[in-house]
Amino acid sequence: EIPFDMSGPDADSFMRWFTFNWQPEGEETLAELFLAEKGSTLDPDVCRFIDATVHSPYSLFQTLSVDPGTGLTLRDILRKREFHVTEKSASMILEKGHILLARVVELDGISFFMGTGAVVISPGYLDPVLTLRGVLEKAGPLIDGAVSSETLLEHEEDLREAYFDIEDEQQNQRLEIRNTDGDPLAF
Repeated sequence: EIPFDMSGPDADSFMRWFTFNWQPEGEETLAELFLAEKGSTLDPDVCRFIDATVHSPYSLFQTLSVDPGTGLTLRDILRKREFHVTEKSASMILEKGHILLARVVELDGISFFMGTGAVVISPGYLDPVLTLRGVLEKAGPLIDGAVSSETLLEHEEDLREAYFDIEDEQQNQRLEIRNTDGDPLAF
């Protein structure tokens, strides 16, 4: 019921999620349906790319280091893994500590984004992310003590809901300015 602006900042993220993750009533994703129908006529590398993307879950990543214009080192907070992502534009925006909803795809030794949330989350929201990790750790089998990719794919709706809740809270946060005595300032 909410109008969606395809020229807005969320459009690219939505289209990547819609293409590779959305499953109408338990059916296959659009990408999987495309592979089933056209896979035999496609270049094998295109098929590998689509398959890798479909099996790579969204997660919440914290920026560990930035090489502006080249890439980022990220920690997957939910799966407790690190990635070096080749990414020009995000490496010009993100700073150490920032949290990002993203899908990182690994293919032939290269890690890259294939869908990110439009809002960068402040490091101050790490606690709710860690709480979410605790919930997800109880929701499915762990791999090396961390949430598995399969669990993230199964609980993607919970992850997206948590992201949108944090996004709303962050956008509606009011800045309170106080003097050195701790009294609030009024303009």
